[in-house]
Amino acid sequence: MNNIKKDLKDKGHEVMDIWNVKYRVTKKPIPIHFVDIKPSGNNKEIYNITTLLNTIVQFEAPHVKREIPQCMRCQQFGHIKNYCRKTPRCVKCAAQHLTSECPRKAKDDNVKCVNCHEKHPANYRGCMIHKQIQQKIYPGLRDRLIETRPPST
Repeated sequence: MNNIKKDLKDKGHEVMDIWNVKYRVTKKPIPIHFVDIKPSGNNKEIYNITTLLNTIVQFEAPHVKREIPQCMRCQQFGHIKNYCRKTPRCVKCAAQHLTSECPRKAKDDNVKCVNCHEKHPANYRGCMIHKQIQQKIYPGLRDRLIETRPPST
């Protein structure tokens, strides 16, 4: 990793930190590295680098997760169970108990969403409540472009 730091420094980028990504299950390193570089005017030039240490490389901006947290205790969106003080609700039957305590152990089609009261589990990503929150927090590119355009005369 020091070699990567040195080669990037020679190319005009000061590396603050670098770490090798490990496979989630086996914890073995994979050929992907996260590189933090010091803010400077030439930071975007790093995307033009195609070789590093006689190896073909590709630099990418970090991918932003666009997932809305959902509480596993009350099944509502926007917080997690560690910070929840609400009444527990089951993900399957919407009753007032934890999912782990649900008497319905077998998988069946008789489920109910706590959030919209439709016939799907509360963690279903196609739920209209989830989609509305997703749309509000992360508006589509087309919506943002329409908002920023000046009115035509």
